[in-house]
Formats: sequence, C-alpha cells, structure tokens
Amino acid sequence: MHQTGESVEFRGHDGPVSSLVISPDSTRLATAGADRTIRIWDLATGRRIVTLTGHTARINGLASSPDGTRLASVSDDLSVRIWNPATGTELANLTGHTDMVRAVAFHRDGVRIATGSFDHTVRLWDIRSGSCVGTLTGHTDVVRAVAFHPDGRRVVTGSFDQTVRIWDVETGRQLASLSGHGLVHAVAFSPDGRILATAGVDGAARLWEADSGRPLGERLAGHSGAVTAVAFRPDSRALATAGIDGTARLWNVMSGRALTAPIGGHAAALTSVAFAPDSRALVTGSHDTTARVHPI
Repeated sequence: MHQTGESVEFRGHDGPVSSLVISPDSTRLATAGADRTIRIWDLATGRRIVTLTGHTARINGLASSPDGTRLASVSDDLSVRIWNPATGTELANLTGHTDMVRAVAFHRDGVRIATGSFDHTVRLWDIRSGSCVGTLTGHTDVVRAVAFHPDGRRVVTGSFDQTVRIWDVETGRQLASLSGHGLVHAVAFSPDGRILATAGVDGAARLWEADSGRPLGERLAGHSGAVTAVAFRPDSRALATAGIDGTARLWNVMSGRALTAPIGGHAAALTSVAFAPDSRALVTGSHDTTARVHPI
C-alpha cells in the first residue's frame, strides 16, 4: 500500500488491474488482473491477505456474493471459477462458454450467477451444482457487461453489438433492447431498482427508467474517451463513472451534474470503479497495475 495525497494506492499486480470488488462489510478489497491472479486486501491496513491462483489467462471480471462468502471470476481461459475469499480455496470451475468470458454478476440469492462471453451468449449458472441453468441468446457480438436487477427477476447485458438488453431470468425472454452508445462497456442497476445506467465507447453514461426503458435526462458526458465502468452509490443518488482518460467522475443522478472535479491519480486508463458499501470511499482499478482508494 502506498499513500499519495488523499488516495491510497494498492500495488502488487504484475499487469493491468481489470476488475475489483469490495466486500459487503467494507473491510476487504479483491482485485484481479492480467497477471492471472486475484488478490484480497485488508482495506484498512493495505495488507494483502491472500492471493488466489488457478486461472491460466487474463482475469476479466469479479463479483461477490451478497454475503461476501463467495467470489466469482471469469477469464480469457474460458472458465468461470468460484472461490472462498477468506481461505483462497477454489470451490468450483464452471465450463461451457466456447470463447473468452468477459463479465460476471451474482444474483441476490447468492446461488446463481450470470456470465457474458466473446461467444455472444449469456449463461446462468447454479454455483452449488456447477451446472448451467440457462443460456440467453440474441446478442451478435461480445457480451461485455452483465448485472442483475435487485429484485432478481431481470438481468441486463451490454454488448459490442451496440445494444443493451434486459431479460427475464426465469424464462430467458428478452424484455427490452436499448441503444445509444455504440459499443457498450458497462451496465448497472441502482440499488433501489428504479434506474439503469449504461456506458460505452461514446464517452458518456446514460440513465434509463428500469421498468420502461425510457431515457432519463441528458447524457452524462465529460470523459475524453470511452467510459469503461459505472457504479451507483448505495443510496442510488450518485453514479460513478471510470474512463480510459484515467479519471473517475461522480454525478448527481437526479440533475445529471458533476458532483466533484474529476478524480485522478492513475497513470493509465481505468478499468473498474466501485463505491465502498459505507459510501465513504471510491475505489478504482487501472491499466497502471494499481487500485486506488479515494476518500469521498
């Protein structure tokens, strides 16, 4: 851990940090990267607790179960792996995708996950049995992002086919298709379930009414390049965006206005962003091989 100004920098990966997730109790940070490892850190001290190894290629995405007892990771090695983050033990290796796996999200039940792949499909898995329980087809290019609605009945996917699609989890039926970004890099539902945020190569985030798919307000524009990640504050009133311009930005969801000056500190493009569950910090991951914790 290295402190620069007000932000705290976590160093250790030998390549870009591609994804990160904070434990529900705000005590631990998990980071994953091109070096094929997942590292679990103590957020308060910066101490590395454990390193998870097993993937044989770049790790592209991480997700935590709602209770923090399980981690899911996806990789260019075509696998989906489930871990105990406390011990570093690999619990399952789920296979079925036929190309690199790019995105992962946990269902509210802590049992099901969704994964998106270069094979253009979204797969739903039961991590207890290790079986694929559904495949969502319709995208015509890489599925870059996935997120479950808080009610657990819907899942949203973003793709390089320039669409955002909302699906019924139980039936697999497509409920809506949205467009407006070009290549889509990120999707997220607000914790209160009312708003969907999307972002992409056009350098902006967009807000949509989650139930109707109706656009809300103007584009959240300010980044000088593609927006690679989005995250809602736990109270659903603010949105964080991260971009290839090396900055993170905070936006007022209701007004669409920036809440702060751009948040910097990294020396390369950002890949990921997350709010601490207690809303006291923003965490960013970057191609510069580091993660940073920014008090807010």
